[in-house]
Amino acid sequence: MSLRYYIIAFLIVISEVATAAGIFNRIQRAIDKNDLEKAEKLARKSLDKDPINPGAKFYLSVLFLQESYAKHNVDSARIYINEAIADFERVDPKTIDKLIKSDLFLSHFRDQKARVAQAGFEGAIQQMSVDAFKRFLTLYPEAKETGRATYLRDSLAYHNAQITNTWQSYKAYIDEYPESVFSSEAQDLYHKLLFRDKTNDDRLSSYVKFLEEHPNTPFRNEAEKVILYRSTILNRRADYLEFISSYPKSHMVRQAANHLYTLSTTKNEFAQVLGLHPQPDSLEHIWTLEQDTLLPVMNEGKFGFITLQAQQSIPFEYTTIDPSLICGNVQLPLLHVQKGNQWKVINRANLTVLEDVDRLQQITNDIYLVRHPNSAKLFHRGGWNLLSDQVEQAKPIANRWIAYQKGYKWGLVTPMGYILQTAEYDDILTVGPFILLEKDGRYAATTVDELGQERSPKLSFLYDDYEWIRPNKLQLFAGDHEALIDDELNELVPLAAHEIYVNDKFWYIKSDAGYQIIDEQNQDIVDQRFDYLEVNEGWMTFEKPDEWLLISRQSATILAMNGLDSARLLDRHAAYIQKSDTVQLVFQNRTTISLSENDEIRLINRKKEDRNSLAAYVMIQSDDESRIYDKNGNLSVRGTFDEVTLLRDSLFRVKRGNKAGLVTTNGEDILSADYDMLDEENGMVFLLRDGKIGCLDLDSGVFLPNQYETRIERFGTHYQIGLEGKTGIVNKANEEVLPAAYDELIAWGDSTCWARQESTWQLITYNQEVLVDEIQMVRVWFNSDGEQIALVRGPEGYGVFASLQGQLLEMQYNDIVNLGTQSTPIYFAEEHVKTADFFVVTYFDKSGAPIKSQAFRPEEYDLIYCDH
Repeated sequence: MSLRYYIIAFLIVISEVATAAGIFNRIQRAIDKNDLEKAEKLARKSLDKDPINPGAKFYLSVLFLQESYAKHNVDSARIYINEAIADFERVDPKTIDKLIKSDLFLSHFRDQKARVAQAGFEGAIQQMSVDAFKRFLTLYPEAKETGRATYLRDSLAYHNAQITNTWQSYKAYIDEYPESVFSSEAQDLYHKLLFRDKTNDDRLSSYVKFLEEHPNTPFRNEAEKVILYRSTILNRRADYLEFISSYPKSHMVRQAANHLYTLSTTKNEFAQVLGLHPQPDSLEHIWTLEQDTLLPVMNEGKFGFITLQAQQSIPFEYTTIDPSLICGNVQLPLLHVQKGNQWKVINRANLTVLEDVDRLQQITNDIYLVRHPNSAKLFHRGGWNLLSDQVEQAKPIANRWIAYQKGYKWGLVTPMGYILQTAEYDDILTVGPFILLEKDGRYAATTVDELGQERSPKLSFLYDDYEWIRPNKLQLFAGDHEALIDDELNELVPLAAHEIYVNDKFWYIKSDAGYQIIDEQNQDIVDQRFDYLEVNEGWMTFEKPDEWLLISRQSATILAMNGLDSARLLDRHAAYIQKSDTVQLVFQNRTTISLSENDEIRLINRKKEDRNSLAAYVMIQSDDESRIYDKNGNLSVRGTFDEVTLLRDSLFRVKRGNKAGLVTTNGEDILSADYDMLDEENGMVFLLRDGKIGCLDLDSGVFLPNQYETRIERFGTHYQIGLEGKTGIVNKANEEVLPAAYDELIAWGDSTCWARQESTWQLITYNQEVLVDEIQMVRVWFNSDGEQIALVRGPEGYGVFASLQGQLLEMQYNDIVNLGTQSTPIYFAEEHVKTADFFVVTYFDKSGAPIKSQAFRPEEYDLIYCDH
């Protein structure tokens, strides 16, 4: 190729570079002179010649970014600068040289892009909307303002969600802006409002469903607490078991299992709880300790507790203990003790449960009223307060609910701590199966089942008084109005101006309009009124304007008599009826006995009321004889009597004139009527004749003749009699066992007794052998598993005797107290050593074996002494 060609080519390149550089310089001069239209024309002319033209596009971006330019458009500026940079990165070096000669470097392009992004951000700021910032972030992903734009976008969107303020709005926000700085707060509000919305009806089923649909909710603990409290309102074991089974990992399982433990009364029930409790070993340990009855013991000036088997239970570390614990027989699960200067409550494992406790009052097996120096709380021994508020008083109500007093008003709370009724009542009390709430002197009646419903109970404070009709009815009074309800709160008799009478299962009402009966089966008021009504367990009789009616309430087939002129009820077996000139007794089996004009009717009852007796007799007494009929109208006894009393179901006491005798209900004479007085008590018939006393033992058939001065009593297998102011013992054959030479006798063993002559007691055999002498006092103390225990005092002090084991404690003690139970006694025996001013206390077990012996100074002894 010729030299001339290279020279021409070089001149062309120089020319093109110069031309390119020249056009960009001309554009810049036009911009400098604010001739923006010319600048755009020059840039577009250059762009037409060469479409891949970073310089022209750069200047177009600059032009469109100028606010003074009529065609000002930030989007156009953004498009051109982006294209300019793209072109810059793909043009050849020759073009780059052209740009450099025009003083256009890549940094200038990038600076322009930043200025465009800034203008875009300022535009979004002016709009201040979520969409504006979204658009900016989409169009300027590399801008330095993206951080601030993101924050402003998120902030505005969160503000919008807050304005709507629904769980849906927060859920949408979280889904769209998961990385937002507001996301955590939005999450909290989302869960909170979702929980509130899904449980807005406050029904147990809604909480259950919520956890099923949202198992990972941060409100799970709160929902589980509500479910436990609501599902166990009725305090049934099955409900606690169901909760633990349904929510085995719940934080409330421990509380549910702790209360379930207090409801467990058998080993099987306890074993069931043990398998469910999160800390079974601790619970089993506590259960084992709580099986022991404790008694307090002092050692070196400190109190502790031992079991009735003399095993150390709680160490000697307490300054003093609650006075209620001093006398032993401690079965409480929680103990109120003082250590140093602080009173506290410990459990059987000697672990501190509560501190700074002035007084501990047990309300139920599981609930305590705990009085601190400045407050009083209801506390469950499982470890929680029932209420956050203070209370003044508390008392147990049906179903082991607790009535609590706050500000002189009463409320109602479950053992879990669920408030059934706020403190707004003057009183709350249990009456049979009913719960009565009092407000302003008026009562509302409800039941456990009614208060246990989710819906609020309908309480009508209408009544000023009430009467429980056992077992399941309540009669309510409001002035001269009365009503009757059952334990399902059914209104058996509506409130009205009438009187209600309940006789067993029969009810009737009396008003100014007359008497009405209530259908026993359907519990409806019969729409018929009577002038008079009488009822008992066997009969009903009614007076109508023109007749009397008699109806049996016991007969398998209805016995009804109408058209009567008169009717009167004698007892549940017999009634008196009159029709025209005919007068009769009628019995439940339809037997009738005609009566004459002069016949007198008498009911024969037991000497004392005996509701278990089925015997019933009626006597018809005429001028010349007496006839006694049983409850079926059968003639039992015929004779002449002035008075007849039923002593037993098969035995009459009869009197003729002033003399008394015994006749069986079959008419057989047992004792002729020649006694001045005849009476019966506990199966012993007292017989008085000519000032002397005898007896007939109806249980054994033993007869003792009238030769004694006092009422004869059973004495073991013998009988205690009295002669000449003294007492002795005879056997069933009326033979002397002990002569009547004693002032007092106490039955003891099979062949021994305590005998007092004047002021001295002896333990003697029935052969008059003296086993123990010079006794000053004998008191039969208690019965321990079939063995009598007596506290006796001899010349040197008190001792203890057992009817089978003999002497348990020597008669040398100033005082003896049983700190155990009757079945497992622990004897606290004290000797006062006057010379040393010491009290020596020895604890003995059931057999009289010593457990522990201690010496106390007087001030210490005062702390340990039990004053029964």
